[in-house]
Amino acid sequence: MAIAGGNLYFTTGLIAMTENDNELEAIVAHEIAHVERRHSLRGYKEYLRKQKILAVLGTGLALLAIAAESENALAGAAVLTTAGAFALEFSQKGYERDLEQEADMFAQVYLARKNEPITPMLAALDKFATYTGTRLGFVPEANAFSSHPDLMSRISQLKLGNLHDFNEPI
Repeated sequence: MAIAGGNLYFTTGLIAMTENDNELEAIVAHEIAHVERRHSLRGYKEYLRKQKILAVLGTGLALLAIAAESENALAGAAVLTTAGAFALEFSQKGYERDLEQEADMFAQVYLARKNEPITPMLAALDKFATYTGTRLGFVPEANAFSSHPDLMSRISQLKLGNLHDFNEPI
């Protein structure tokens, strides 16, 4: 896990799961990408931005309901504002999945620049999938509550994705 201040935390189970330093290096590269790309800060700022929009819309609905002098309209505004808060939480999970995918890509770039294969990263993700599959009996797919993309799509992205390195930015 990467924390906003730049600290990285690894469980002893994760460390024991890795078979060699290359697998651990791929995992560390993924977590460092979270820190370098400021994912915690970006996620928090995105959450605050959406929260402000929700607050303005909720206040606007409440003011319209008050102006209409209708208790039903006021109750409707409260229900819509509450529903908006739940929608905000779900949209934030989707944003977090995008940041996880970005960290995978940056780890892949890191390995490519060192002329190392992505095999250790694939092996680590495969071990996560195997461990999850043996505990649950299946490898779950991502859903609205997931903070990470599902493991099989991450593995597929690494296997099938093409890395293009440009000398100059486009």
